[in-house]
This record gives sequence, C-alpha cells and structure tokens, in this order.
Amino acid sequence: MINALTVSALAGNFYYHHQEMLKYFLRIKTDDHRPILKDEDDFELPKNWENSVKDNLNSIVKAYNDKSSVKITDYKTYKGEYKNIKGDKIPQGKGILETVKDGRKYIGTFQNGEVSGEGGINDPSGSKILGTFKNGSLDGLGEMLNDFGKTYKGNFQEGRPFGKGKWIFQDGSFCITDTVDEDNIMAECYEKDRKMYYKGEYKNYSYTGKGIFYFENGESYEGDMIEGKVEGYGIRRDKFGDELYKGNFINNQYMGK
Repeated sequence: MINALTVSALAGNFYYHHQEMLKYFLRIKTDDHRPILKDEDDFELPKNWENSVKDNLNSIVKAYNDKSSVKITDYKTYKGEYKNIKGDKIPQGKGILETVKDGRKYIGTFQNGEVSGEGGINDPSGSKILGTFKNGSLDGLGEMLNDFGKTYKGNFQEGRPFGKGKWIFQDGSFCITDTVDEDNIMAECYEKDRKMYYKGEYKNYSYTGKGIFYFENGESYEGDMIEGKVEGYGIRRDKFGDELYKGNFINNQYMGK
C-alpha cells in the first residue's frame, strides 16, 4: 500500500532528480562557469619593441665582440664606446661589460658608466634579462628568464616587476599579474590548457590570499588560499554554481563549519 509518506518521499525524489536533469540539459548556460581568457585580457610585449631591442643588441655584439677589452675595475672588463675622465675610461654609449669572476655579460648602452637604455644581461647559469634600464636597473618594458625556468614579460620599476605583466612557467601554465609591490599582487592564472583557473591575490609564485579557483571538473572554491592550497574559510561550489560546502578548510580538505 502506498501511503502519504511514501508519496511524499517519491515526490521529493522526483523533484531532486528533475532539478538535476534540468541542470544537465541547461548546462550550456550554467556548466563550466570559468571565465574565458580573451585576447585583449592577455599580456604580450609589443613585437616591434622586442625586435627593436634584439636588433640593437645584435648590432652591438657584431661591432664590439671581437675588439680588445679594457679593464674597468679589478672585476670588470669592457668593450665599446667610452669617455676619458681624468685618465679613467668610463663606458659611454654602446658596449659590452663582463664580470671577470662569473662571466656575467651586459650588452647595451651606458650613460656616465651606468647601465642605461636598451640592453640585455646573460648569465652563465642560464638566466637572461632583456629590456630598458635606468641607473643600472630594469625600468620600463622588459623580459626576464630566471635559472628556475620562470619567465616574466611586462613592466618593471627599479628592477622589480611593477604594473601589468605575465609569468610563464615550464609546464605551460601562466599568470597575468598586476603588481604594486611584493605584498600587493593580483593575478589571473591558467593551468592545464586553461582548464584550471585562479583569480585573486598572489605571492611568491603561488596562490596566497583571497581568491577564487576553478577546478578541472568545473567545481570552484572561493575564499582563503595559502601557497596554492585551499586553507582557511571559503565556499566550495559544484559545476553548476550551487553551494557544496561552506566553512573552514585545511590542506584542501573541508573541515566543517
């Protein structure tokens, strides 16, 4: 015999599955709610700028690489244009500066002995820097490849990333960043062929602070992050945007309210 309680249970079960079916059939509108990266939202250095800098450096190497070097200090040698001040040869104009001990080489322009203007630094360790220098530091557009395989393309101020730029990692993931200082960085990051996405605060090459993370299966988490892990208070949602958990998380695990 079917009683009222059974009918109620069947109705509730039907309603639940009906809602799930609606979500499924309407997934074109509700599923995969990750933001889509648009070309205008990405960041790339202007090709004409990159080509211009590289052409300039190649011309300097061609002009001075085979020339005799002069000793600037006990630790540095120089080939290129210079001026004499009280018997001292001061780099002025285009040239190549090399450190004797570690073989680090700067190719570019100088102003009163200081690295200034377009230039590039090659380090035997594999790190490279290309860009516009001011008073010995990158200031303006630039590109930096460190010996850990991380590449940054973007704006610099006093030798540090500042403003809009892009970090590119060896596994193909990348982050478009907006940097005020080391403790104030906002990022949009894409992983696994853009199937995983993060938007929020960023520090030491990791998701740290407040942010929202979209997982490969379409689910999302919004809340506290520490070094790329879900850690602190947040909300986990399914791929349709409905709330799954709300409360405290430790090491990517939900710990309850």
